[in-house]
Amino acid sequence: QRIELDGVAGSLLKQGGLVLDGVNKRSQQIQPYFASWLELQTALAKVATPMDKEQSSEGRSSLLVSDIHGVNMYSSLEQVIKEEGITGVIDSGDLLNMGRVQEAELAGMFDNIAKLGVPYIIVLGNHDRSSLDDTALIDRLMAIPNVVVLQPGRDRFQVAHFGDLKIAGVNDFMRWYGDDNKDNTVKQKPVWELFNRTFAGQEIDLGISHEPAAAEKLQAAITNSGHLHKDQVNGTHIVTGTFTGGGIFGYGDATPPDAQSSEQSYGILRFDGQCQATRLDTLRFHGAFEGKPKRDSMTFTFFDKKKPEADATKTRDCTN
Repeated sequence: QRIELDGVAGSLLKQGGLVLDGVNKRSQQIQPYFASWLELQTALAKVATPMDKEQSSEGRSSLLVSDIHGVNMYSSLEQVIKEEGITGVIDSGDLLNMGRVQEAELAGMFDNIAKLGVPYIIVLGNHDRSSLDDTALIDRLMAIPNVVVLQPGRDRFQVAHFGDLKIAGVNDFMRWYGDDNKDNTVKQKPVWELFNRTFAGQEIDLGISHEPAAAEKLQAAITNSGHLHKDQVNGTHIVTGTFTGGGIFGYGDATPPDAQSSEQSYGILRFDGQCQATRLDTLRFHGAFEGKPKRDSMTFTFFDKKKPEADATKTRDCTN
């Protein structure tokens, strides 16, 4: 077989590691930008937080990312983790572009994930396999000590515990890179049904799957997905935008050069000492891929506290 690639794909084949190494270096260079944004974010949050949302005890803070698509921007994530006291990274899938582990290996992504210093919790998206039975990415991630793959097998699950806080998820095992891309909502029914059967009767604080059609139906206090390349919050369902703008192949597709991006973003989900989600900070930006990041907007979303349990003696500890 002979395969010819034009445009960006052909350029990547010719330049290979040179391009990806440049992206990694830019990620390191833009760390001061993220530090200044985080300082502003902290100051604004103090002003924005309603009086009745103040918490007596602070719990865990999780960094929400999604749709990395083969771009090594983990040096930038390190800055957020350090400044915000992040206790775990939640990746809702599409780490790869074309379902090939070699993409992330060449970009040095696995090495940088290992250096983050906190648990990296992940489910697989529709770009993370090259066929229905492909487990290469799962196998590679499971070899990294700080990585938790929430569904390492079709009938095998892992739950991430932070004190009494429980995080569970399910892969997009109905789709893979190169499928027919039809009836996606219908295809997600077995995904969320399997999760709900598996965790029936259990109290899951954060449920994750890649596609919103599955994640929004998970039986969990808060649910999280990616896939749309645009952040949004629908009740207790959080859609995380793409941290890298959709990666090398998808970057800039929907955002005009002079417009503010509604796609590149990450979230910080905060819990109180009783394991209840209290606030989501969403930071949107553009230009990080070129090494010229510009902050576009910040959004603070506050969640209502759940009603007290009927059993008043039941306590949960999710403090740091």
